[in-house]
Amino acid sequence: MRYLLVFMFAILLVITVSILNISKLPDKRQPTAVNGVYELNDWDFDNDGQVKLNGEWEFYWGRLLSPEDFVSGKVEQKDFIRVPGSWTKYRFSGSNLPHEGFATYRLLVRSNSSRENMAIKYRLVVSSCKIWVDKKLVFECGNVSRDKKEHKGQITPQIIPVSLGKSTEIIVQVSNYGYSDGGFIVSFALGNIVQVFNARRRLEFMDVFIFSSILIMGLYHLAWFMTFMEEKSTLIFGIICLMVAIRVLTMGEMLLYSIIPITALCEKLATFSLAMALMLMAMFIKSLFPEETPKWFVRYSQVISTLYSILLFLTPQNINAAFYTVYEVLAIPCLPYLYFILICSVKNKRNGSIIALTAMSILLIVCINDVLTQLGLLRIGYFIPQGFTMFIYVQSFMLASKFSNSFRTIKILSEKLISIYHIKVQKEEMLLKSELRTLQAQIKPHFLFNSLNMVIHVCRISPQKAIELLTDLSNYLRCGFSFKNDEEFIDIGREILHVKSYLSLEMARFQNRLNVIFDIDEGIKCNVPPFILQPIVENAIVHGLLPKIDGGTVKISIKFSKKIILIKVEDDGVGMSEECVESILKEKNEKAGIGVANVNNRLKKVYGTGLKIESRPDQGTSVTMKITNL
Repeated sequence: MRYLLVFMFAILLVITVSILNISKLPDKRQPTAVNGVYELNDWDFDNDGQVKLNGEWEFYWGRLLSPEDFVSGKVEQKDFIRVPGSWTKYRFSGSNLPHEGFATYRLLVRSNSSRENMAIKYRLVVSSCKIWVDKKLVFECGNVSRDKKEHKGQITPQIIPVSLGKSTEIIVQVSNYGYSDGGFIVSFALGNIVQVFNARRRLEFMDVFIFSSILIMGLYHLAWFMTFMEEKSTLIFGIICLMVAIRVLTMGEMLLYSIIPITALCEKLATFSLAMALMLMAMFIKSLFPEETPKWFVRYSQVISTLYSILLFLTPQNINAAFYTVYEVLAIPCLPYLYFILICSVKNKRNGSIIALTAMSILLIVCINDVLTQLGLLRIGYFIPQGFTMFIYVQSFMLASKFSNSFRTIKILSEKLISIYHIKVQKEEMLLKSELRTLQAQIKPHFLFNSLNMVIHVCRISPQKAIELLTDLSNYLRCGFSFKNDEEFIDIGREILHVKSYLSLEMARFQNRLNVIFDIDEGIKCNVPPFILQPIVENAIVHGLLPKIDGGTVKISIKFSKKIILIKVEDDGVGMSEECVESILKEKNEKAGIGVANVNNRLKKVYGTGLKIESRPDQGTSVTMKITNL
C-alpha cells in the first residue's frame, strides 16, 4: 500500500510538470515540408499554435550558398534531406556523409497571406550556422567556414524575430568540425512572437523546476552522507542527482549554454554527466543489492567511465567523438545486465527491489518514447526530464524507506535497551536498599550486650555518666532504626548525631585506647544519603585502631569549599595494602563487611564519584567522600 501511494504521488508530480510540455502540442496535425516546400495555407497560428519546420529541405553538400546564388540561377543540382536529423545519416554518391564538413539548407514557406511579428525558435544546429530569411541575414552563431582552421563552433539558443510573406525563403549555412553529428539536430519552430516567447518561458520554468528539485535532492543526500559517512548509498545517489541536474540543463531549452557561453565546455559537461551515469548506477545498485551485484561488474563500469571521462577533458572534440563511439560499444551491454541484477533482486525478495526495477523500466519507456518522437513516429511529446524526475524521486523514496526501517529498528532496540537498563537500575536500587536495611539491622547482639554491661558497670561508679551513656545508646538506636527504607536523603546533622552517639559509647568502652577528634565547620546544612559516615568510622575503629595494643586516634572532618562538602575520616591505625583497599571497595573483603562497599556504590549512584581511600601498612588510613549538587 505504501509503495502504491508513492507511485501515485510520483505519477501525479510528473503529470503536473508535463502539462507544461504537453500544452505546447497542437491538436491539429502539423504540415510537413515536401521537396523543400512548406505549405501553411491551412494553418492558423492564432488558433493552431506554432509549427515545427520539419520535413524535406533542399540540401547542398559541400557548398556554402547565399541568397544571391539562388537569385542568379547558379544553383542547378539540388538534393533533399529530412530535418531534423544529422547529415551523417544521409547517403551522398553511394555513401554516408562524414560528420565533418559544410552544407547549405534551403526551405520555401508558403502561406495565403503575409504575417508580421513572427519568430523562429532556434535551439541547436551543429555546430555553427548563418540564417537568412528573405535575403536578410537574421542570425549568426559561431563562424561558418569551408576551412577547418577558421571554423568556430558555438551553440546559442535564440528566438529570431521575422516577417513572413506569401512565399518566404529560409537559407541556413552550416559547418561542423569536431562534433560527431552535423546539421539540424533539433527542429526550427515557427509562430507568432508572443506564442514563441510564452512557450519558451513556460518550458524554461519547467527545466528550472526539474533542475532545482533534483539539485536539492542531491545536496540533501550529500549532507546526509556528511553526517553519517558509513552509508555510501547516500553519497552515490547524491552524485547521481548532481549529474542528472547538469544533464537536465543541457536538454530542453538548453539553459546551460546560456549560463556558460563556452560551447565546448558545455558539451563536455553534458557528455561527462552521461558517461558517469553507468558507473554511478552500477555503484548505486551495488550499495542497494550487494549480494546480486558482482564486484567485477562495478569495476568494469568504473574503468570504462573513468578512462573515457579523462579522455573527454584531455582530447579535442574531433578526437573525442571516436572515443565516444568506443565507449558506447563497451557501455551498452551493461544496461541489460543492470536489468538482470534487478530481476535477480526481485526474485530473491530483496527490500526495495520491485520499486527499483519499476523505476528503471519507466525511465527506459520514457527514453524509447523520446526516440520515437524524434523520429516522428509518435506525437506524445518529449519526457526525458520528467522521466529523470520520477526516477530520482522513486529512488529517493526507496533510500528514505530503507533508512526509515533502519531507524525504526534502532528505535525498537533502543527501547529494549532502555527497558533493560531500567530493570538493571531497579535491581541495583533494590540491592542498595537491601544492603541499607542490612546496615540498619547490623547492630550486633554483642555490641548491645557490651554496651549494656558497660552502663551497668558505670551505674555503680557514676550514675550521671550512666545516664549520659544511656542517652547516647538511645540516640544511636533511634538514628539507626528511624531511617525509612525509601528515604534517599537525610539532614547531615542527623548523620553527625548518629556518629557522635556511636563514638561516645565506644570511647566509654575503650577509654584511653580510643581518641576522637572532630573538625566540623559550623553552619553546614545539606542533605546526604543515610548511613554514609557511621560505617566508615566503625571500620576505622574496628579494623584500624583496635588491632593495635595502644589503640589510636580517629579524626572526622567535614569542610565546605566551593559548593562542595568534603568529608574525611582519618585514623593512625594499622593501615592496609592497595590490594586490600580494592577488595573492600569490591565487597571481596569479608572482614570489612558490606558497609564500606555499600557506601561507595550509593555515592557513585548519587554523585558520580565514590570513596577515595588512601592507606599504607602501619601508617593509617584516610577515607574521603565528596558531596556535590548542593
